[in-house]
Amino acid sequence: MHGLRIVLLATALSASPALAQRVNTYTGINVETVARAPDMSIRGEIGQIDDSIRDGRRSGQLTRSEASRLRREGRQIEVLEDRFGSDGLSSDEQAEIDNRTAVLNDQVIAARTAGAGRN
Repeated sequence: MHGLRIVLLATALSASPALAQRVNTYTGINVETVARAPDMSIRGEIGQIDDSIRDGRRSGQLTRSEASRLRREGRQIEVLEDRFGSDGLSSDEQAEIDNRTAVLNDQVIAARTAGAGRN
């Protein structure tokens, strides 16, 4: 399962058209950042992911435990956003939240795809 998470994270970071790359001028290391549509909040994205989880559960693509685990990750992202956002989000904090949200979305898609043969 850990390997799947790494693959999903790598996929999310390399394949997403919304990703932009910048170079940290202090370290010279490329830093991945995710650009989000200005009208889409993290809560809105998590809401859409929750809808997909619900649909996957109703269609039998997700088990109850899979859906619970995915919803729990969504709540953790919201908690992280609240904690980071208490003093305003830095670009690194925003990138962390965006990346975790993208990975969660990819996990939902992968779980629903893998479970599509169950119904």
